[in-house]
Amino acid sequence: MKKTFYFLFLMAMIAVYTPAKAVLVNIPDANFRARLQTLYPACFVGTQMETTCSGITSAIELSVSSSNISNLSGIEYFTGLKILDCGFNQLRSLPILPASLLNLECGVNYLTSLPTLPTNLQVLRCPHNEIITLNNLPATLKILVCENNKLVILPALPTNLTVLDCGDNKLTSLPALPNSLKYLSCSQNQLISLPTLPNILIQLECSFNKLISLPIIPYGLEYLGCTYNQLDFTDFEIINPKPDAYFANNQTYAISPATQTVINGENISYDGTIGGSANQYQWYKNDIIISGATNAIYSKTNISIADAGVYQCKVTSNFVGAGTTRNITITSSNIYASVPCSVTITPDVLPDGYSNQKYMQSMFQTGLTGTPKWSISEGRLPSGLFIYAETGLISGVIQIGGDGNGVFDFVIQLTNGTCYQTKAYTITITAENPVINALDNALSNLVKVSPNPSNGDFNIDFGSIDMNKSLLRVYDTQGKTVFSSENNINLMTISLEKFASGIYLLEAQTGKTRIMKKLVKQ
Repeated sequence: MKKTFYFLFLMAMIAVYTPAKAVLVNIPDANFRARLQTLYPACFVGTQMETTCSGITSAIELSVSSSNISNLSGIEYFTGLKILDCGFNQLRSLPILPASLLNLECGVNYLTSLPTLPTNLQVLRCPHNEIITLNNLPATLKILVCENNKLVILPALPTNLTVLDCGDNKLTSLPALPNSLKYLSCSQNQLISLPTLPNILIQLECSFNKLISLPIIPYGLEYLGCTYNQLDFTDFEIINPKPDAYFANNQTYAISPATQTVINGENISYDGTIGGSANQYQWYKNDIIISGATNAIYSKTNISIADAGVYQCKVTSNFVGAGTTRNITITSSNIYASVPCSVTITPDVLPDGYSNQKYMQSMFQTGLTGTPKWSISEGRLPSGLFIYAETGLISGVIQIGGDGNGVFDFVIQLTNGTCYQTKAYTITITAENPVINALDNALSNLVKVSPNPSNGDFNIDFGSIDMNKSLLRVYDTQGKTVFSSENNINLMTISLEKFASGIYLLEAQTGKTRIMKKLVKQ
C-alpha cells in the first residue's frame, strides 16, 4: 500500500515540474513579428514565436503603435494582456483579442468594424478609422472614444460609461445617456436634438450640428460648447447658472424665401423673428448695416435695381450677453434678392448639334458691369455640354444616343449679383451630320479665302450667302477661340498675324447654318 502511494506521489510531482512542451507559431505580418522580436527576443526561435514563453503569457501591456502593421494575428497568445496599443498602423481588421484585455487603443487605422470585445473591457479608443457600426459594448466599459469614423448609429451605452466622444461621424441621434456620464463630445454630426443629459455631466461639446433646441442643462456643468448650430436665445436664457466656459456663437437660422426675384416697383418683406425675450435685430445688405433696420421684420416698398443684393439679419440679446463669458450673435441665412436689369444677350439663336461631335458656342452680353456669371436657370443643356460661368462658353462633346438626341429647351441667365437677365434658347440634336461639319460641303465651296496659305491676313468672300447677323470665329487646333466677331458683310479680312504658324478653322454661323473653312498660316 505504501509503495503504491509513493508511486502516485512521484508521478504527480513529475507532472508538476515537467516543463510544458514549447509551441512555435508563425507571426504572418513581418512588421508585427519584428516588433515582437525586439520586445521579446527570448521568446523567438528564428522567426517563430514560442507561445508558452513566459514573456508572452505574462505580458501586461503591449505597445506596437506606428509600426506599419497590417495584420495583428498572434495577439491572441498574449493571454494575460490588459493594455494593447496598436494605433497608427495599417490595420483593416482585428483578430480575436485576449479575454483579459481591459484597455484597447486602436485609433488611426483603416478598421471598418471591431471583433467581439472582451467582456471586461473598460477603455475603448478607436478614433480616426472607417467603422460603420459598433457591436454590443461590454457592460464594464467606462471610456468610449470613437470620433472620426463613419458611424450612423450607436448601440445602447453601458450603464457605467463616464466618457463618450463620438464626434465627427454621421449620427442623427444619440441613444439614452447613462447617469454615470461626465464628459460628452458629439460635435460635427447631424444631430437635431440631444437626449436627456445626466445630472453629473461636467462637459458638453455639441458644436457643428443641426441642433434646434437644448435639453435641460445640468446645474454643475463646467463647459458648454454649442457653436455652429440652429439654436435661438430661448435655449440660452434658461441656462442658469451659465458654465464657466461657455461657447455658443455662430448660430444660424433660415429665412424664407432664400431666393427672391422681384420687379422694379414691387415690395419686399423678410421676417427674421427668433425666440428670445430681449432680442436686438440688425439687418444688413451686402454685409453693410442698413440704417434704421432694427426690427425683426424688414420691409421696403417700390424697389429698384439699387435694392437688389444679399440681405441678412443678425440678432443679439442683452439678456444672454450680460454676465457671461461669451456674447452671442445669431445670424440668419442669406436672402438673395435679384432685379431684372437692362442687358442684351447674344446671339439670338444657337446652332443645332450632332451626337458624338464637338460643340462650341460663345455667349456675349452688353450692358452688365462687374463680374458677370453665366448659368442655366431653367431646363438643361444636351448631355455632354456645359456652360462656363466666367466666360459664357458652351462647349463639350455631345453624347451619342440616349438623351443626347432630341430638342432641348433651356434658359440662360446672366447676373452680376445685383441684377440679372435671362434668355430662352432651343438646341436640336440629331444623330448624324451629313453636311454642316464637312469642310467641302456645298456652302463651304461658295466661300473663297485668299491667300490661303497666308502669312497672316486672309481675305474672306462669302459670295451670295446671306451673312446678316452672322457670327464668325476662328479656332486653333486645340479648340481655343483666337478670333470672334459679329458680322453683317460678305467681304472681310481676318488677321492672324500675331498667332503661330499652323492650321486654323474658320466657323461662320448664320441662323441655323454653320459653315467651316480651313485656314493655313505660314
